[in-house]
Amino acid sequence: MMSSEWLLVLTMVVPLAAVFAIAAANRYPNVREGATILTSLILIYLVSSLYGFTREGVQVAVAGPEVFPGMAINFRIEPLG
Repeated sequence: MMSSEWLLVLTMVVPLAAVFAIAAANRYPNVREGATILTSLILIYLVSSLYGFTREGVQVAVAGPEVFPGMAINFRIEPLG
């Protein structure tokens, strides 16, 4: 089982990877649609797994890079959405 932080990161990385897969399959509509459906199924799995962590009361957060001194990009799941 993956950690909650990795799941949160993957929910942002998977759609970006899908963009390249969909663009590479531009001339093949069936492959392109397959990549879209596969990406959506992976995202459903990732989000439902994150929901399980949130339901248990785990604070899911990832600290990102510091853009400016004292200003970092952070991601955190709120239980209310």
